[in-house]
Amino acid sequence: MRRTARLSRAFSLLLGACLCLSAFAFAGSFLSEASASNAGPDGFVSLELNGFDTECRTGFAVIYTKSGEKTGTNEKCVDIVVGSDGVIRSVESNDQTVPENGFVLSGSGAKAKTLKTLKAGDGVWVKRSGDAGTVTLVTKDYDPFSESSVRYSGRNRTRAQDLLIIYDTGTTTNTNEWGYEVSVDKNGTVISVGGNNSPIPEGGFVLSGHGVSKTALEEAAQTGMTVSVDPDAMTVSFRMDGKAVGRAYELRTEEAKKRMQSASEAYAVFDGKDANARLEKLKELTKTIGSALSADDRVKLGLAELEYASELKAFDASLNEKEPAELRGVWIRPDLNTDKASVLKTVSEIYEAGFNQVYIEILFDSTLIYPPSEGSLYEQNPKLAGFDLLQAYIDACHAYRIELHAWYSVMRVGHTGSANTPKGVAAKKPEWRNIQKNGKDTVTNEYGSAYFLNPALPEVREFLLGHAKDLMTRYNIDGLHLDYIRYPNNAAGEDFGYDETTKKLFKEKYGKDVDGLATGHADFVQFRADFVTEVVRSISRAAKELRPDLYLSAAVAPGFEGSLRTHQQDTRTWVKEGLLDILMPMAYGTTSVVEKYTKEARDLIDGSGKAVYLLPGVSDYGSDVFIEQTEAIRKNGGDGVAFFSWSPYRGKYAEASERLFGTKTASPTWNASKAIVSRLETIEERLSGPMKDLPLEKLVSAVTSLKESIKANGKDDLSAKFDELQSAFDSLPSSVPANAKKALAEDLNAVKRIRRLDRDEAKEAYLATHPLPDSLRPEDLSQDGQTDASGNESGESSAPEKTPVELNLFEKIMQVAAMVILIGGILLLPLYYVLYRRRKNIIQSFSEQEPGKDPDGNSDGTDVNSGGAEKTDGDQNENGKDA
Repeated sequence: MRRTARLSRAFSLLLGACLCLSAFAFAGSFLSEASASNAGPDGFVSLELNGFDTECRTGFAVIYTKSGEKTGTNEKCVDIVVGSDGVIRSVESNDQTVPENGFVLSGSGAKAKTLKTLKAGDGVWVKRSGDAGTVTLVTKDYDPFSESSVRYSGRNRTRAQDLLIIYDTGTTTNTNEWGYEVSVDKNGTVISVGGNNSPIPEGGFVLSGHGVSKTALEEAAQTGMTVSVDPDAMTVSFRMDGKAVGRAYELRTEEAKKRMQSASEAYAVFDGKDANARLEKLKELTKTIGSALSADDRVKLGLAELEYASELKAFDASLNEKEPAELRGVWIRPDLNTDKASVLKTVSEIYEAGFNQVYIEILFDSTLIYPPSEGSLYEQNPKLAGFDLLQAYIDACHAYRIELHAWYSVMRVGHTGSANTPKGVAAKKPEWRNIQKNGKDTVTNEYGSAYFLNPALPEVREFLLGHAKDLMTRYNIDGLHLDYIRYPNNAAGEDFGYDETTKKLFKEKYGKDVDGLATGHADFVQFRADFVTEVVRSISRAAKELRPDLYLSAAVAPGFEGSLRTHQQDTRTWVKEGLLDILMPMAYGTTSVVEKYTKEARDLIDGSGKAVYLLPGVSDYGSDVFIEQTEAIRKNGGDGVAFFSWSPYRGKYAEASERLFGTKTASPTWNASKAIVSRLETIEERLSGPMKDLPLEKLVSAVTSLKESIKANGKDDLSAKFDELQSAFDSLPSSVPANAKKALAEDLNAVKRIRRLDRDEAKEAYLATHPLPDSLRPEDLSQDGQTDASGNESGESSAPEKTPVELNLFEKIMQVAAMVILIGGILLLPLYYVLYRRRKNIIQSFSEQEPGKDPDGNSDGTDVNSGGAEKTDGDQNENGKDA
């Protein structure tokens, strides 16, 4: 009986768990559906569209556009009838008729609940993207007005940590790049936001914030706002009223006009007709916003604001030059799975996003993502169970004609607190660890306590070189990317390099004891930096010898004087010696930071006389900021942009990809010939477009001649043609404006850089024994016999069908588990009731025999034997243990 009762309880618990998990699965599905409704731009509510003129299934939002036709929706749907002006005519049940020049928005599930809150007179704004898009809902109670205030710390003094300073004297604020500034004119109107070292408006002032004050300014200030200062309370108030809103759009339209003028003056190649049409549309919408404000028509105002924001983005995109050949890199830490289909899916998404270089992290958590060579101190991550994830990514990237660069931390080889720490080099070779002045052998930062190798030890340098050689010779990688190629940062007072070997070598060279020197002593800084440089130098030599087709890059700290002092990273020497092919300064921060460090790196490269690609790295600050930063890089001499990292990019940067990388292009490091031709074609567009009225006939002839020669004969014996191009540029007439000469000089320098870094011949030789897989790129499959970006013949006749995208292993397990839970819950329900009834009958029968017992047959709730010890209900073996 006891066993039956316990069995019954066990089944009850199991059934409860099944039902709970089923409920969780249902709730997850509901939340996923409901999450499609969210706050849109400026506080509006937006819904994700699931299609146009298609079936409105559960959880869908669909727009129907065929005038006079019924939507055909069922009773679970809500139909919103919308006129041509975007204003809702009625909120109806299902199966409504589409009005002339209007549409019907139909929703079901959670989206239907959102649509039911709307009323006639509210507005709907649609942004279509192919067969999908979004709708944004504007209600009559839309409120664009606001007021806020911030405290300031003083006037015309140095802006320090977290301070907000008002500058109203002098020419500029003279601030560094780490803040945020708001410029206010003499009428108390915000005329610009963002940037640093801003000019002080005549009769006005600049608000300059750092740290928490920077954040406060970013949240409070918008262009057009009215600003007032209370010197007694030391506060600055911002007000966005009707006049301010109208003024804001007038200023934005004026700024758009200035941007188009600047592009024209720079002889940029863009569609002037399209840009002018969009500018006129912005002017028209500005008037519409003004009239809506005057009439206090909040719906009309909201719809016009949404359309203005969309048109402004399209206008700015229309000013962008087509980038014919640039490096577009993205870092990725891959998921540790063994599913090749999942890898291919990820790479196809990266390709669709417009990137042409993947920097894959091959060493993290003290272990590798590929099986190491025999005898290596490195081990593979045990989660991969021998699966070669690196090779899987190489194959997938090459199928999409994307470059694969192996990214790894050179000196930082692990951290404390991980199950994989004992597998790392630092654990196996503790004598190789870099040592602090206080004897500590780890460095602590936001990533935890990390181990760094000591490059002053010859055996460490030999080990690092051996690892690099192993990668170059075993794998068909396109590049080797060195990260953490430095000493630990001593900014927190943790200065490294105080092991006995380093101290001894330093004393032998300089006759000084390291322990007696102040932190940051110039001699000791350079002494340690030279060891790091020797590692870079040895890997560079090996690459030129073993893999002349390969490109060597390094992620470096910007601010090259400071990075030498704090990281012992001598980037300037690496560039001057030509040790790198691609320089990647980590310019993380605001757009002004990116602009500053791009210029600094460009000046370093140009001053060195070496050919090095400049690929600044930026991080996750949002799609709009990424667009600004990429445009700043392009305007200041960058050869492309690299984004850290794919994980945040894939979820929220579709608009940036569409605007920046709309034209897919092979990297110059993948195919130099194609890149040069593409650059020459852009020069031709510039000469025949914005420069068509300038006396540039000789240059036109030289550009066309070189382009046609490369197309016909490749790059063999074209020195004379390149010399002719240079000569034509050098002899430009004096009547050619300076801006035109500058634009042409940038074009010419880009062509020369690609030529000097050309590895096509070496790549062709390497691919002869390491052939690429058939291409999966749509443009390579468009016609038989077309030559793809690598120069290899490809076409429908040889390319396989795309591998279908499948669920990964985890997703498959969860899918099966969910089915078992749902089906199990249903099947166990009748069994539960059968057992429940049987238990009741047994209890009733027992109670009739022994009155006075509780429902479980106990007098006091405790099972006891004759000796008072706890009784075991289960079967026992001879030793008294449960069998």
